[in-house]
Amino acid sequence: MKEFSENNYVRCARMMMIQLALAALILISPLQAEPVSLQAIVTPSTPTLKDGRLVTFALHGFVEFKTLADLFPYVESQTQRWKTGLDDAARQRLSSELLRRGIESRVVSMIDERPLEALVTHTSTELRQALAQVKEPVPPGYAEAFLAVQEKWKHSLNCWSAAPSIPARVLSNWYPIEEGIQLYGFSYDSTEHFWQAVKYHPDTTVVQLEELLAVLERKDWGP
Repeated sequence: MKEFSENNYVRCARMMMIQLALAALILISPLQAEPVSLQAIVTPSTPTLKDGRLVTFALHGFVEFKTLADLFPYVESQTQRWKTGLDDAARQRLSSELLRRGIESRVVSMIDERPLEALVTHTSTELRQALAQVKEPVPPGYAEAFLAVQEKWKHSLNCWSAAPSIPARVLSNWYPIEEGIQLYGFSYDSTEHFWQAVKYHPDTTVVQLEELLAVLERKDWGP
């Protein structure tokens, strides 16, 4: 009976330690940020907050903004700045390009992956519907710029870059592997290096590839 009680005591003590460790892990782990809605992303006055902190974006890498609404006056000032040096068509192209770049910087962030995740997980129809519900003033070409950013980034993510986290995409493609990946006598120092090499053997030449393509082009694939 004494041995049984001691065993029970040990088991209870271990269970308590495990529970305390789990509780401590939960308390020190950062809370997962709430998802960002598509409507919030396209609404110009809506800031992006993560862990209670404002996520800014920038044009030219250093002109920072808090919201897209803050971006609009800057774009207008830049187009008016070149009144004497540009015709109306050139100023419109400049305005459209700055607007698109600003929206892309707002959506694609190394600090917060949620805006891009929301954009690429919705259809263009859903994006158009969200844009149509915006009641705030927006510059000409606002909807088209958002659709262009969505189209670009939907096709810029390959099968190695499908993680919802941008840092995860970077690591999956470019994380250096010190020991390398060995295949057919060759060593690949990153997953991207390996993935690209898997398509063709390292000894394959461009001439051999052209010969193979020529063979495939002559084949009748109809049947």
